[in-house]
Amino acid sequence: MTTETEQLPPARRTPLTDDYPTGPAVGEALPAFTLPDQHGTPIDFQAATAGQRAVVFFHRSAAWCPYCRTHLTSFQRHLDAFEAAGIRVFAISNDPVEVLAGFAEENGITYSLLSDADSAVIKRFGILNTLISPEEDKYGIAYPGVYVVGTDGLVEEKLFYREYAIRESVGSLLHDILGADFSIDENPRADAEGPGVRVSATLAEGRLTFMQHTPLYVRLDLDPGLHVYGQPVPSGFTATEVTVRAEGDPADVRILDVEAPPTKPFRVEGVGEEFQVFDGTVEFTVPIVNGNREIESLALDVTVRFQACDDKQCFLPQTKQLRVEVPLAGLNRPKPKA
Repeated sequence: MTTETEQLPPARRTPLTDDYPTGPAVGEALPAFTLPDQHGTPIDFQAATAGQRAVVFFHRSAAWCPYCRTHLTSFQRHLDAFEAAGIRVFAISNDPVEVLAGFAEENGITYSLLSDADSAVIKRFGILNTLISPEEDKYGIAYPGVYVVGTDGLVEEKLFYREYAIRESVGSLLHDILGADFSIDENPRADAEGPGVRVSATLAEGRLTFMQHTPLYVRLDLDPGLHVYGQPVPSGFTATEVTVRAEGDPADVRILDVEAPPTKPFRVEGVGEEFQVFDGTVEFTVPIVNGNREIESLALDVTVRFQACDDKQCFLPQTKQLRVEVPLAGLNRPKPKA
């Protein structure tokens, strides 16, 4: 059955280039607003967040957009972590209050779903999707995106994607952007160990949700006094390298470029060259997006190659192979109307 989302022409759903409005810039104040929540209670954002950090998620609709519905329920699944970190969560759309009330009851949503029924706040933020004309029934929706707001009311970070279907996983938002004390140890992971170094690969979420931008974190825990090399590395030494591939290379599973942490300079007495090294705990981030509807699980094969050294000697290069078994999750689609 074709959903209402799929009936929208592609050019009107997603900007054709990266040049599209994303609202207030990092460092700017978030505009003040008051909107009713799913219970019809007016919420003054500034008063509700006084002295607190907040996440504000603009989405297309809790009624008909399965990507938004899935993202909304993911925020609820992680709500304890937000609350423990003292971070308020708000979601805004032009859905009427009764639609938000029904969605909240159906999915157990307890944070604030705010109704901007006339799209006044969406327009004030400058994120109205003008690719949809006023004559169309979907007119008034926002370009979906997330703002992270500091205790001072200024935008700390924002996450918008040209492709409306791609969303940042809430686990990576907590771990990478908010710096919350958020444990991922129970998520899909694999471990290996070598002399002086422990290696792990852990998914940011308990599952890989369709079209969500979800990182795999590859971590090296080094014994005190040890370091491993980053790029560039002098001849004769081995730089740390992380590669990830999905078993069978299934179509539409995108494994994006590895993101390495910053290195620090290191010199060995008597050696003229300067090295770039990692020490302590080193975490590489490998973003993954699953766009494959045909598979139910995924095995990620992780290869980590490195050479551990102290300030006097280098050990032989090591290669660790890990396999992370990852369950996949689909979308929260609206129930067919009776």
